[in-house]
Amino acid sequence: MASEVMLRFGAAEDAFAWLSGAPLPRSLRLTLATLAVELNRLDVAMEALADQDGAMIESFRGFLLVAEGRYQKAIPHLRAALRDSPEDVAAAMNLSAALWAIGSRRKAVSAALRASRAAPGRKDASLHYLDLLLEVGDVRRLTEEISMLNARGIIPDAHFLVVQARAQIAKDEVVRALPLLDSAIAAAISEGNDPLRVEIQANLAVLKYRLGRWSYTRAIDALSALLRDYPENDAVVVSFARIADRTTEASALRAAIDNMNPRMDPARVAFVRHQLAWLEGDNKAAASAATEWFELDAKDPLAATSALISLGIGMERWQEAEKIAEYALEEFPNDSSVVNNASYILAMAGKPRRAIQALEPWAADDYVLEATLGLAHLANGDTDGGMRLYRQAAGEAERVSSERLSLMVAYQALVVRQLGIDKQEPPGKLAALALAFVPLPTDWERRPEFVRLRNLARKHGYEWPLAL
Repeated sequence: MASEVMLRFGAAEDAFAWLSGAPLPRSLRLTLATLAVELNRLDVAMEALADQDGAMIESFRGFLLVAEGRYQKAIPHLRAALRDSPEDVAAAMNLSAALWAIGSRRKAVSAALRASRAAPGRKDASLHYLDLLLEVGDVRRLTEEISMLNARGIIPDAHFLVVQARAQIAKDEVVRALPLLDSAIAAAISEGNDPLRVEIQANLAVLKYRLGRWSYTRAIDALSALLRDYPENDAVVVSFARIADRTTEASALRAAIDNMNPRMDPARVAFVRHQLAWLEGDNKAAASAATEWFELDAKDPLAATSALISLGIGMERWQEAEKIAEYALEEFPNDSSVVNNASYILAMAGKPRRAIQALEPWAADDYVLEATLGLAHLANGDTDGGMRLYRQAAGEAERVSSERLSLMVAYQALVVRQLGIDKQEPPGKLAALALAFVPLPTDWERRPEFVRLRNLARKHGYEWPLAL
C-alpha cells in the first residue's frame, strides 16, 4: 500500500529503492516489476519475475520482451498467458504488436481483433485494431468496424477521428477527410495532446496543398513554422519532406535532419535523406538513400519509384535498376508512376520491347507515359515512331505548362545522346524530328528535376540546356 501511495504521488524512485531492498512476497514482485518499467529498468523487471509463473506473470513477461524488442521470444509467453486467461486484453495487444514486428501481419490483425472483442469498451484495443486494418489496407473491414463503433455511441476522441479521416483517404474520398481532421485538431487541443495536434496539422497541410486548397507557398510556410517549433516531431519532418520541391527548402530540411528524433522509423529516415539529396541535386546520395528506403519498405510504391529514378535516371546504373523495375511492375501494376519509371529503366537497360508492352495500355491517357513510350521506341531502333510519340506528348505538355514542355525537351535530348542516336542519324533528320527548343524556366535552378538533368549533362560534358 505504501509503494502504491508513493507511486501515485510521483515518488516512484523512492518506492523502487524501498522495494528493491526488501524481501518480497509474490504479490510485491509484480509491483516491483511495474515500478521498474516506469523507470525504464527492464532488466530489474525481468529479474523480479524470474522464478514466478502464472498467466499474469507470463503476460507481463511477454510485455517486457516486446518492450525490449525481443519479439520472437515474447510470442510464446503471450500465447501461454492467453491460453490460461483468454480475456487478457493487454496480452492480446502485445501479441499483436510482436507478430506485426516479425512480419506476421495477418496473425497480428487477428490478435488485435481478439483484443478488441475481449473488451468492447476499451478504446485503445479498438483503435489498435483499426490502425492495423489501415496498415494492411483492408478498407472494407475498416469501414465496417468504424460503423459498428459509431453505432455504439463511442465518443470520438482525436485518434478515432484521425482513423476515420484516414479511412476516407483510403477510399479515395480525400475531401471528406478534411472536416474530420479539423475536428481531430480541436479534439487534440481539448485533450491536451499536443504531439497529435501537431501531427494532424502537418498532414492536413499536405492534403490541402495536394487538393489545390492551399498554394505551395502557404503550405511550405505552415510546415516551416511547425518545423521551427517542433523540430523533433517525425510527422512534421516527413510532411515537410513530402511537399518540398524547391532547392531553397534544402537548408531547412538539412537542419531538421540534424535535429531528427533518433528513434524515428529507419524507412522514414531514409525517405527524408532521399528528399534532401534530391533537393540538393546530389544524385549519388539520392540513389544511396532511395535504395536503402526501398530495401526497408519494398511495399511502398513511392520508395520503388524513387529508387528507379535515383539509381537509374540519376546514376545511370541501368542493370541494377532493372531488377527493381521488374519487381515494381509485378508488385504495383496499377500505379502509373511506377509503370512510367520502370518502363523508362527497362528501355534504357536494353529491354525496350518489354517497356513498350507495359506502356501501351497507359500512353493514350497520359502525356508523360506517351513520351516514355516514345523513348522506348527510340531504344528499340524506331527513331521516326519514337519522335512522333514525343511530338504528340509535347502538345499536351504545352497545354499543362511551359515548364513541363521544357523538361520533356531536355529529357529527349539526353536520351538521344545516351542511346547514341545522335551518332547514328543525320543531324538534319534529328533536327527535323526533334522537339523544338523551349527556354528553361526562369527559376530552373530552384527546381530539383532540372538540377538533376543539369548535373547529368555536366557529367557527360553535354551543353546545357540540353537540346537537339
